[in-house]
Amino acid sequence: MTTIRVLSAKDVAQAITMDRVIEAVESVYAAKSVGQTEVWPTVFNVFEEGKADLDIKSGHLKDRGLYGHKTVSWFANNEDKGLPALFGLIAVYDDQTGKPLGVVDGTYITGIRTGAAGALGAKHLARTDSKCLLIIGAGNQAVFQAAATLTLMPALECVRIYDRDAAKEHAFVEDIVARLAD
Repeated sequence: MTTIRVLSAKDVAQAITMDRVIEAVESVYAAKSVGQTEVWPTVFNVFEEGKADLDIKSGHLKDRGLYGHKTVSWFANNEDKGLPALFGLIAVYDDQTGKPLGVVDGTYITGIRTGAAGALGAKHLARTDSKCLLIIGAGNQAVFQAAATLTLMPALECVRIYDRDAAKEHAFVEDIVARLAD
């Protein structure tokens, strides 16, 4: 019988740190640059234009003996229902046997991984004497962008936020310090 490990969003949030995620993302980018990874075509489906969609991303980490896929769904109207707009699920497999190794809630991982990727871009592309960070958009992703960039660029002195929804922007600014402390 095959044992498949299942990790909830809470399990994931307790098990990983921003530093380790940044390190993992950077190592995967390095592996990709030398042909040790393979990214397969993304499947994308729109349920309702601008309001609901899903995508399936998949790939192979050859040097780690793993492959997997992530399904992410985004439903903008979920916030009106008291639900997150984004949900994700990740499945990981052994590349020698096809044995499923685990299923992971992909919602938190999606946010923190994307934040790490953005921060790595800022680290390598921004001026080394940069003092301010501008984040455009005050959605769920913004807190991960701030946390990851401040981790890699601790000399930053200010973080500015812009969102076309002024109320959302204001709520983010009021809440960011507490969210970063979590």
